[in-house]
Amino acid sequence: MGRVMPVGDQQLPALTEASLAVLPLRNVSGDLRDAPFCEGVTADIIINLSRFRDLLVIARRSAFVFKDQSSTPEQVGKRLGVRYLFTGALKRSDREMQISAKLSDTSSSGVLWSNRYEGKPSDIFAFQDAASDGISAHLAVQIRNAERYRLSTNPPEILAYFLNLQAEELSRRYNQEANKQARRLLEKA
Repeated sequence: MGRVMPVGDQQLPALTEASLAVLPLRNVSGDLRDAPFCEGVTADIIINLSRFRDLLVIARRSAFVFKDQSSTPEQVGKRLGVRYLFTGALKRSDREMQISAKLSDTSSSGVLWSNRYEGKPSDIFAFQDAASDGISAHLAVQIRNAERYRLSTNPPEILAYFLNLQAEELSRRYNQEANKQARRLLEKA
């Protein structure tokens, strides 16, 4: 299972594994009644992502420090020691709710992925579940793809780390052929 890591006030060194901070959704509608919904979606995303074993997710409390700040992805990445940053916003009208979601690379502030999720206020719980599940799934895929690319263009020690992750995944299949493949990967690493 993935891990959620709390951080203090100190700046953390860059991590060797995929790491993500999920910032709280901004409530751009201005209606204070939407604040709990924003926090609920954010918490659901963090919980969903913590299930991915190869992803380190910064704890909610640490990420919420940036709730009302206008920091760049690079600043947040440096402060929390993460490679990726999720940001999003909620807009609401009487008839529609919309969440915009964005994944950034903190080393460049480049946008790796973005999407919008729409729903009806009358189905608020279904919308919350659908949006948080969809966002989490897309984030996990995009981060995995970005990591594969990053690892394929980096020095041999990072390639060894990547081979180690593949071997670990194979070893969890609990069958003889997968164990043989995992062993070959570990020897190669």
